[in-house]
Amino acid sequence: MSKKKDFVFEALRMLSWFIFITLSFNTVTVLFMFIMNFINGTAIQDNYHGLGLNHYIGSNVFLLIIMTLKSILFYHVVQIFGKLNLMEPFSQGISSLLSKISYDALSIAIICVVAAFYEKRLEAIGYNSDMVHRYRDSVGSHLMMAAVLYVISHIFKKGIELQKENELTI
Repeated sequence: MSKKKDFVFEALRMLSWFIFITLSFNTVTVLFMFIMNFINGTAIQDNYHGLGLNHYIGSNVFLLIIMTLKSILFYHVVQIFGKLNLMEPFSQGISSLLSKISYDALSIAIICVVAAFYEKRLEAIGYNSDMVHRYRDSVGSHLMMAAVLYVISHIFKKGIELQKENELTI
């Protein structure tokens, strides 16, 4: 591989590590603040801008699930960069990770749809939330990413089959 390709590959690997660490840090921070609100009693006192305690917990659980799934998705991206061999790119490990990323993206999209529906119900009872638009905006991109990666993972599976057939021929 040329030095330029090595640099780009290494930059992408470092960028994926940075995004994974940042997402993980943000997830832990939100979880910590959520727990600290209960320890300090501010969740019970403030009730999250007029929300009942159950709705406060529900909104935060959706947020934490989505943030955790995004962290897991980027962990799988980091794993791809660790396992990727550009001399023989079609491997079972890469195909498996691409499938996992596809399922992660699909899971994020589904949870975002449910969370948007939940936040919409909160708006119906009088709580003004900007989270509905955030959830809805990310659904399409995650569904598209899931679909594209699903197709790519199947291409990789076919590539593995062809690679094995090629190894068997004389």
